[in-house]
Amino acid sequence: MKLKRRRKLISYSNILDQPIRFNPFVFSRMFILWAILGLVGGVIAGIYWIALEFLTHELAAFTGWLVIPVMAICGLLAGLVIHFIGDPGEIHLIVNNIRFNKGKLDPKNNPSMILSSLLCIASG
Repeated sequence: MKLKRRRKLISYSNILDQPIRFNPFVFSRMFILWAILGLVGGVIAGIYWIALEFLTHELAAFTGWLVIPVMAICGLLAGLVIHFIGDPGEIHLIVNNIRFNKGKLDPKNNPSMILSSLLCIASG
């Protein structure tokens, strides 16, 4: 009995002494799905950032008194987006949805949230 146990311990220590080798077949299906989700999220965030930089650069061309009507027009456009596409909701409601609704958000609110935030951030 002791001999079997000792042989098992020796074989485990031999395994631990070997250097770690990368094995691509060890990764599970969930790992690949999470990696794809991360890549898609990163691409979407990059597109949002590029659009925000473009809008900010274009609206920065207006100087002096022209800033006031540009900001008013962007505010009007953001209001029209929210009116016609849908209300994205208040930020505290979104946080509560994430916290109490198992992290689920209503996807129909995303387009209005994205467009109105782009307009408001870039103009203000």
